[in-house]
This record gives sequence, C-alpha cells and structure tokens, in this order.
Amino acid sequence: MKLGIRTGAVIIAGVMSVAVGLAYWASDRVHTAGMSTLESRGAMLQTYRIAQSLKSLIHGYELTINEYYSTVLEYSNYQKKAGEYKESIDSELAALEKLETGDATAVGDLKTALNEIEGLRLELEAALNRPDKNWDLAREALFKLNVVSVRAVQPAERIANIAGEHALAEDSALRQYQSQALQALRLVMALLVLAGVMTMLGAFRQKQVNSSVQET
Repeated sequence: MKLGIRTGAVIIAGVMSVAVGLAYWASDRVHTAGMSTLESRGAMLQTYRIAQSLKSLIHGYELTINEYYSTVLEYSNYQKKAGEYKESIDSELAALEKLETGDATAVGDLKTALNEIEGLRLELEAALNRPDKNWDLAREALFKLNVVSVRAVQPAERIANIAGEHALAEDSALRQYQSQALQALRLVMALLVLAGVMTMLGAFRQKQVNSSVQET
C-alpha cells in the first residue's frame, strides 16, 4: 500500500515538474520572441511614418518652389519656407537611414531624386536672381523639378508600403507566439488540476489506510 502511495507521489511530482517547465517555457517564449517582435514592429512603423512624412514634405517643397517661380512668394519668404522644408527632409532622411529598415534600393533612388531636385532648384534660383531674369531657363528647370519630384515620391511610397507589410507580418507573428503561449498555459492549468485531483485522491486513500490500521 505504501508503494502505491509513493508511486502516486512520484507521479504528482512529475506532473508538477512538467507544469512548471511548461509555464517557464511559455513565459520565456512570450518575453523573448515578443520583445524582439515588438522592437522590429516598432522600427517598421517608424519607417512607415518617416516615408509618409517624406512624401508630404517633398510635395510641400515642390509647391514652395512653384510659388516662388509664380512670384507668389518674395525671395526672402521663399528662402525661409524652402529652407524649413529642406531641413525637415534632410532630418527625416537621416532618421530613415539610421533605422536601416527601409528598402535599400528605394532609399538610394529617393536620395538620388532629392539631390536632383536640389540641383534644379539652384538652377531656377540662379535664373530668376539675375538682373535680366531668364524665364526660359527657369521654366525648364521648374518643369524638370516637377517631374523629378513625382519620381522622388515613388520610392518613398515603396518604402512605406514595404514597411507597412512587414509591420503586419510582425503583428501576425506576435499573435502566433501569444497563441502558442496561451495553449501551453491551458495545458499547465490542466496539469495543475490533475495534480490537485491526484493529491486529493492520495490523501483520501491515505485516510482510508489509516482508518483500516486503527480498526485492526
């Protein structure tokens, strides 16, 4: 009889060990994989935000240059407004490169287009800042600048799309880790219930044995 009680105790101890191991595995998996996934997801969302911001800034920069050409803005006001756009574009581009999460080809295309825009802007300014304004040269520079601006937005759009897709994939992976951990925790609860039932049965059995010994 004692052998049976001891065997039951060993089984209960084994069940508890498995439950503790599963609980540790589930906790460690969610923490390790979850933290890594959240970090990657955060970087992708930041990349998406920057790419969308660059699209807006490029449009604003282009519009400011067009306003200057159309004499809507005086040169001093144009310089201030264009300078602010240029500074913001440079800042966002530097942040994008620092993240190293954007598509390398798209980032390269974006930088090339932005450099072309800057060169054309300087050509336009030079044509309009001379005593005898060269409107033909300015018009040609502006036309090219508008074309390149459209081209600059395209890689920014690609970067945003790719980052958005990766962020969704990271969300899916995180949900999968959480689902696996939840299944493991459910199994842990089942094992703990089993261990509790076995403990109660063992205690009941021990009580019966003690009663039998007392009666004899």
